Amino acid sequence: MSALKKTKARSVGRRRFLGKARANWLYTQPEVQKLFGVCPNTIRNWRRNGLRSFKANVRLFLGRDLNAFHKRRYEDAKRPCAPGEVYCVCCKQKHSLREVPYLLDSKSRFRTRVLITCPATGGTSATYIRETDLTSLTQQLNHNSSRVSDD
Repeated sequence: MSALKKTKARSVGRRRFLGKARANWLYTQPEVQKLFGVCPNTIRNWRRNGLRSFKANVRLFLGRDLNAFHKRRYEDAKRPCAPGEVYCVCCKQKHSLREVPYLLDSKSRFRTRVLITCPATGGTSATYIRETDLTSLTQQLNHNSSRVSDD
């Protein structure tokens, strides 16, 4: 018999918590830990961040509250980029095309692929922008550079 223990493979990537709990069920803290695969400190942090619970002999969580909490966290985490911004998958930040050098990679009829090099990590990120946005961005950059050279 092998001395190695079988370990459960941990899922790689983003955890999906949305809609896991049944709406009208009551869950204890250990049940919530098992349902979402988290530790007690995570649940404590969730409570500090607005997860409602009820104090009985043990701490109870309503499934409806768990689902609403995770939906709110998911919606709050979404931060769409404005025109002229690129989300960098390397440093998890938005970079403005006005501040970071970019390269036009390929053009199609309606959009252009723009590549940037992350100033923090040196990695490459890409986005597609419309031709009209690219034209206005180019005009703004030319206007700003002419104002700087005039000074």
